[in-house]
Amino acid sequence: MAALRTAAVEAGDATTFGVDPHRYLTYAQLLDHVALPAMLDTLRRSGLFARPDATHTLAEITAATAAAPRHHRLLRRWLGALVTEGVLESDGGAYRLAAMPAPDAIAAAWAAVDEAAPPGEAKLLDYFRRSIANLPALLRGEEDPLELLFPDGRLDVSQQLYEDALFNTWANAAAGALAARLAAELPTERPLRVLEVGAGGGGTTAAILNALTGRSLDYLCTDLSPYFTGQAQRRFDDVPGLRFQVYDLDAPTADQGLAPNSYDLVIAGDVLHATTDVDRVLAELRELTAPGGWLIALEMTRDHYQIMTSLELLVRLDATTGDFADERRGTDLVFLDRDRWRDVLRRAGATTSLCLPEPDTFIGSMGMCVLAARVKADRAALHPDDLASHLRDRLPEYMVPAVLQIVDEIPVTGNAKVDRSALAARLPRRATTAPGPGAAPETDLERRLAAMWTEALGVPVGRDGNLFQLGGDSLVAAQLAGRMIEELPEAAPLFFDEVLRNLLEHATVGGLAGWLTAAATEAGTGEERPDDAPTELLVPLRVDGPGVPRVFLPDEAGSLDAAGALARCPVPGARLGTERRPGSQCRPRWKGSPPRSPRRCWTRTWPRSRCTAAGRWPGWPWRWPAPSPSEVSWSTRWCWWPACRRRAGSRRSMPGTWWWSSRPTRTRPAWISGKRSASATSRGVPRMRHRRPVPGRGGGRAAVVIGLVGATGAVGAATAAHLRRWTTAPVRLGARLPRAGMVAVDIDDPVALAAFCQGCSVVLNCAGPALRIADRVARAAFDVGADYVDAAGDDQLAAQLAGVAPERTAVISAGLMPGLTALLPRLLAAVNQIQPERLTGYVGGRDRFTWTAAEDYLHTGFGRAGVALVRGSVVDCPVQTDVELPFCTEPGTAVPYLSSELRRVAGVLGVADAQWYSLFTGSHMQAALRRPQSVAALVRASELDMFGREPYQVIVVELDGAHTVMLRGRGASELTGAFAALTAAAVASGEVPAGVHHAGEVLDPVASAASWARLRRSPNLPC
Repeated sequence: MAALRTAAVEAGDATTFGVDPHRYLTYAQLLDHVALPAMLDTLRRSGLFARPDATHTLAEITAATAAAPRHHRLLRRWLGALVTEGVLESDGGAYRLAAMPAPDAIAAAWAAVDEAAPPGEAKLLDYFRRSIANLPALLRGEEDPLELLFPDGRLDVSQQLYEDALFNTWANAAAGALAARLAAELPTERPLRVLEVGAGGGGTTAAILNALTGRSLDYLCTDLSPYFTGQAQRRFDDVPGLRFQVYDLDAPTADQGLAPNSYDLVIAGDVLHATTDVDRVLAELRELTAPGGWLIALEMTRDHYQIMTSLELLVRLDATTGDFADERRGTDLVFLDRDRWRDVLRRAGATTSLCLPEPDTFIGSMGMCVLAARVKADRAALHPDDLASHLRDRLPEYMVPAVLQIVDEIPVTGNAKVDRSALAARLPRRATTAPGPGAAPETDLERRLAAMWTEALGVPVGRDGNLFQLGGDSLVAAQLAGRMIEELPEAAPLFFDEVLRNLLEHATVGGLAGWLTAAATEAGTGEERPDDAPTELLVPLRVDGPGVPRVFLPDEAGSLDAAGALARCPVPGARLGTERRPGSQCRPRWKGSPPRSPRRCWTRTWPRSRCTAAGRWPGWPWRWPAPSPSEVSWSTRWCWWPACRRRAGSRRSMPGTWWWSSRPTRTRPAWISGKRSASATSRGVPRMRHRRPVPGRGGGRAAVVIGLVGATGAVGAATAAHLRRWTTAPVRLGARLPRAGMVAVDIDDPVALAAFCQGCSVVLNCAGPALRIADRVARAAFDVGADYVDAAGDDQLAAQLAGVAPERTAVISAGLMPGLTALLPRLLAAVNQIQPERLTGYVGGRDRFTWTAAEDYLHTGFGRAGVALVRGSVVDCPVQTDVELPFCTEPGTAVPYLSSELRRVAGVLGVADAQWYSLFTGSHMQAALRRPQSVAALVRASELDMFGREPYQVIVVELDGAHTVMLRGRGASELTGAFAALTAAAVASGEVPAGVHHAGEVLDPVASAASWARLRRSPNLPC
């Protein structure tokens, strides 16, 4: 044992040559000193400890921070650390500040860390910084801590942590030396059998393989995620005798195909503490170890505050109790000290154990420990191959068992008989139960994707193979998304978040290839469409006799979805807008008295024969099929009227008239995130020009820059994609966890937020939850002289912004609801030129609830559920069940909701009766709505309902039971992103006057819908 200890310590100490122990320990202590003010700052951001005398109980702190249930234990650990270090005081279960913190405590602590940091720690420090910057969202469960440790599915950060950090380098070298000395004591006639659990990025694996160079190996490298096993396979592909398998330590070993008494060495690198029950896991690892075999484990034996703000967010707990299931339960411990580890190993049957190095040494003082324990030393070693050979010498071949397992004891029943069912349960599972590859890929893109998936998953993948059914997880999906952007030309121009989101939604090779093809086609053909190409705005669908005419508005993706067949049906009668006279040119027909003489008009004329043959006016459907583009001819009249002078170039409508402004198509560079694309053509989006002078930035024209906050969220990513396609103005993308080409901005950091807004003409906020953000982003935009657009926000935000910057424009509620739910009723009334008496609307479908959206849904109140307007009075309204809407794939439950937005729209339209319903489909969501709700419950219910299905959202608005408009899109985030981008373009062009406005109530409905249809390059719908 002394020789074993000496060899391990000498190998570890060799890695610290040239390191100043005092300076490194000071650096490690300073990292802990950063974490403490970061914990306190996270609490103070939630409104806690605002005053020196403020006291809060644990329940109040948990509620204020909205900590996810799985992080309640971590929150208690934070409070314990803050009390231990004298930052907080505890008295009778209530906490209060020991002293007011300095305003720059975190910045000063980071400055000290940067000064003491040794070379080569940049990536690791960046990881800790990003974790601390995102602590509030991480604590609430809104951000995935895996994305911080493995950004874009890469291993570079985790490798620096688990391989290059000094204490891990020491532990890996010591473990390798232990493995080499123990292997030397075993016979060399057959391969050394090694099992490594929790291999991760392969830091410990590399050290063990290096120490065992020249030894014949049967090495099984395992991890919980196929992402890591795939990475390890690529890294160590040339090592003979190395196998890879997914293995979950928290799941029963018998169900995962590992046989007992099969391994001479079991290696566990920094993973045992992360299991829910250390005693159970060690008992199963002991069973897997052959008689006289050894367990080598690398473990941290004391708390580090920096780990509490980063890696501890990844610790898995018991799903039922939210705690560990071993001796740590109820203690708020995560790491076991050296004495506790000795007790655990003793309970697991270890007869000999080591814990290296000594606690008073350089590495030992940091808490790192290499454990070595020998098990089953009292039993004779027996190899299954020796037993099989022995049986073959004495029995006929047909009597030799096909499967041989050496078990520690024969399981027996309660009456002391052999438990045959328990023995049968130990048999390895048949490989035929795994899903097959499915149909072969059909296209070149599918073949490339299938090869990529096969390499990542380690199993053959066909076009119908589901990523998650084949063993994939979120890390594998992130890795594939990054590889697709790097290796597939079809995905090269797309954002990482956009690719990842669609990869999760289209979890088969065929489905993902279809989406990529459509995205590439849209990107490739979008710039070739002329600015004056006719675009259908509203297309009447078939009407058989009396009834409700349905009108379809193309969705934000330009897709017809289920309306294609209906739209091709003949439509009786022509639409408002033109009259056709045989042998003459098409020209406008004004209903009622003609408008006053225009200030400027011009006419564009095509041959009248073609115009007559076409039988259509630009943008207006006729009863005849649409001609091919080469046949389309018409005479068009554009006018700018005196009423439009201050909004030159805007599209406007007046009762009984339609006219359009136009401008020549110009090819200009398209900029987004500082990158220049080939070209972009202005097609219907209000051009970024003629802006009001911006105070503080000089007079005259100002360059337009749109700043997008929250660009990596579901709504933000959709908005960024639309802005990229729709605008030619530079777009500055900002997020807490920035991707390539983005700017890091923390909404909770006033200095960083102000720096991001500086130079922007319009700041568009897509971050959330709205209740937490309130008016912070808007005020930062106003301070630098920028206008403001918010994809969320309600009456409370409008009241906060009223009178703050009267010279600036602020548009809120630029989303699905509120937002589009106000625009569509106004659009329907304007198109049909009616003053309705009754309004009925539905919004909903099947979609995912993000944590942000769920919190906004539960805590942002801008109306009352269960009521409606009847004859101008608020009355109770029952819930409707089994409601079927046009183009919805399933019935749902419609919950009445009377919002302040609906009241205002009803007043503008003169509607006395107004009913609006939120439609929820899916059994889990409907069940969640029938009981008290939480953010976690809504998110989980929506995920269960979305499994294996495509998201969609539908808005249906009906006026007077005779006029209906419907909007269908690929989820709430996509529709919100499209409308937010459209609103930002309108504000940037000066289309919206100064003041605080709601988007759905201030934008011109006809012009907005036309811009939407044009910008999405919707195809003309034949009528």
